[in-house]
Formats: sequence, C-alpha cells, structure tokens
Amino acid sequence: GYCARGQDLDRDGDCFDLEERTAARDCDESTPARNPGAAEICGDAVDNDCDGAVDRFDGDCSSRVDGDGDGFCPMGRDLDRDGECFEADEAAEASDCDDGDRSRNPAAVEVCDDGVDNDCDDLIDTEDDACDGHVDGDGDGFCPEGADLDEDGQCHGPELEGPSDCDDRDADVSPAAPEVCDDDRDNDCDGRSDEQDDDCPASQFDRDRDGYCPGGIDIDQDGTCFGPDESVEPGDCDDADHRANPGAAEVCTGGRDEDCDGATDADDSDCPADLMDADGDGYCPAGVDLDANGNCLDDDEQTGPADCDDDDARRNPGAAEVCNEIDDDCDGVDDHDDCGRIIPEVTPRTQPSGCQSARGTTRWFLLRR
Repeated sequence: GYCARGQDLDRDGDCFDLEERTAARDCDESTPARNPGAAEICGDAVDNDCDGAVDRFDGDCSSRVDGDGDGFCPMGRDLDRDGECFEADEAAEASDCDDGDRSRNPAAVEVCDDGVDNDCDDLIDTEDDACDGHVDGDGDGFCPEGADLDEDGQCHGPELEGPSDCDDRDADVSPAAPEVCDDDRDNDCDGRSDEQDDDCPASQFDRDRDGYCPGGIDIDQDGTCFGPDESVEPGDCDDADHRANPGAAEVCTGGRDEDCDGATDADDSDCPADLMDADGDGYCPAGVDLDANGNCLDDDEQTGPADCDDDDARRNPGAAEVCNEIDDDCDGVDDHDDCGRIIPEVTPRTQPSGCQSARGTTRWFLLRR
C-alpha cells in the first residue's frame, strides 16, 4: 500500500494519481512489513515504520526507554542496564512514574512530606505505608519515628531526629510520659521498665519476693511498695535474701539479723542468753544443744543438764573432772569430793601428835576413796 514516493490510496498497485503523492513513503519496497503504516518494533534494530528512527530513537518506543537513567522505563525495568526495556522479561517489571526525574521510581524511598509519589506506588506521603512511622497515631506528640514539633500530626524533616514513640497506640506512652513503676511497661520510652528504670527508686521493689521492700511493706503482694500505705517502716534489711525480713524469726546463730531489728544472735531479745551456747561446747546455761545448732531454743533442749560456765568450753556437764579446784563437770561439786578429802598431817617439833602447835610443820596428803 506504499510506494517509494507516496501511498497507493486506490490500491491499484501504483501511486501515479496526484493525491497519492503523499509524504508517506516506503523505506523498503522489498519488505512488506516495513512501511509508514507499520508499527515500530522496539528492539529489532529495524526502522519498521519508515520514520527514519530506529528502536530507542523512535518516539514510538519512548515508553520502553529509560529516559532519566534510573533503571526504570515508563513501561518496565532496565534489568540489563542497556538504557531500554525492550526484552520481554523487562516489560513485566515495575515501571517508572516519572521518567524525567531519576529520584522517582519504584526503587526510591518515599519522602513523606514533599507531596510527591517518590516510590511510584500511587500513594503520596502519609498515605503510603512506608510513612506509617512518620504519623502520630495516638496524638501524644510523638511518631514511631520522630517528634511532632509543629503539632501537625506528622513527623517530617528535622522532626525525625527527635525522640520517638515506642507505642503509637497509647497516648500515655511516649518519651514525655512519666514512668509508672509497677505496670511492667516502658512508659517513658527509655528502653527500661519499672525497677530497671532509674526513675523508679530501688527501695520500693521487693526483689526477693518476701513481702517486704527496703522502703516498705508489699501489702498487695504485687512485688512493689508503691501502693497506698505500703511505704512504711519497717523495711527489708536484706532484699537479696527472702529469709531476712521484719516478719522472719531470728535464727539465733550464724551472725545474721534475720528479723531486721538491728540485733543478731545472742544480742537479739528473741534469743535469751541462757538459751545460747556461747562457748560452743554443746551446753547452754539453761539446757543441752541436742541438734548442735548453737542454741537451746527447742522445748526438749531445755530440760537437760546445763552449762555452769558458758564462757569456757572446757567446763560443761559432759566434761571430765580435773583435780584443779574447779568444778569442770558442772555437777556442783569441786575437787574436795570428786578428787577425795584433803586432810592435813602435822609433824610437831615439840609434841608427838596433833596439830595444836602453831610452830608445827604441816604436810598435806590425799586420801583416795
């Protein structure tokens, strides 16, 4: 339908008629597929439509050319980076929404406050899911990324450098919120909660879970002493050991203050001195330490023989009597009976017997029973 100079409008095989001598001219009279009426095939290196331009230089192929060099064409992605998207697999990829601006393409990051669809997903700014972090969802003045300094509900530009919200669903949680010390939440978004937060005094936590904090009594048993009437004395004297607290019984040995009254062992009024084995010989002034725990507090321990000298471990009801003029075995009898009677023998100088002479020489000897 085309001649080298004109178009065969009447389809008689020639272009002799005056009106047939048009600007449309066949550029290859030997190939029917090449003529001014043909569609340009982008990528075959042939001027199919006889307009003098081939492939990427033909305006008909502009949608398949990466005009701004960002790797995307208006219809496709330039996978092989040859400046065009002619290959079949390239046409199936995401397309450039502005081929005159290399900062806008499907691989770009959405700028959330410029009124432009930077990533070519047909969503602008905070409409884009990529900008969720730049929106103050709970209206507390903070976004998941940044602080809403201008109070427009969004965080853009310099605002992104501010402190961020750690829970944008709760207006009571933000970098400006006070830390609530007994709710197991990071209220002030500093990465720490409750007893780990420096804003919460350590004295108000019951770390050993014995019902007492260093600064009070955990009445409601929630592990803290922040509740009403809980910040009262007495407090825990050792919050690392649940066996030591104001409600515990004093263990009268070991040198520890179990009941937190400031006194230990025999110095504690709960530990009577006569029921303590001060010298560690197994006997107290008022009993026998049957269980060898250093005291005679058990009822059955207060009936046996008692220590007569709790400052000397060598003297107790189980000791052997030594003839040293001391009651070693605590039987109430000294050497005079345990070791035999001691009587004097007198050898007078002037009289044959007796011990009447003041000038006589006295010798002592032991009579065994």
